[in-house]
Amino acid sequence: MLRHTHARDYGVGSLFEYTDEVLKLAEEPDLMGREKKIDALKWAWLDEHTFFNYFSIERVLAFVLKTEMLERWRMLSLEAGSAIFRDLLTSLKKDVVVKV
Repeated sequence: MLRHTHARDYGVGSLFEYTDEVLKLAEEPDLMGREKKIDALKWAWLDEHTFFNYFSIERVLAFVLKTEMLERWRMLSLEAGSAIFRDLLTSLKKDVVVKV
């Protein structure tokens, strides 16, 4: 089935609730905006699936996941990203040996 379809979602769009939204997000050119929208979609899914589960393990795990998302975004900034990128480039320069 997957080999012979030319559908954008490979013909499985009706199987998953958020297929159209995820495919639309994949077209987002701004990577930071895309990440934020993906996390917003995750957040909405967690809210939707744990709304009536007061004091359940599902609610606690959803809280943990949301906290991890918030912590990740707190750590993401232009300055932090630039520093990580520079450190990565520096380590790559040390590891690469060019023979002439």
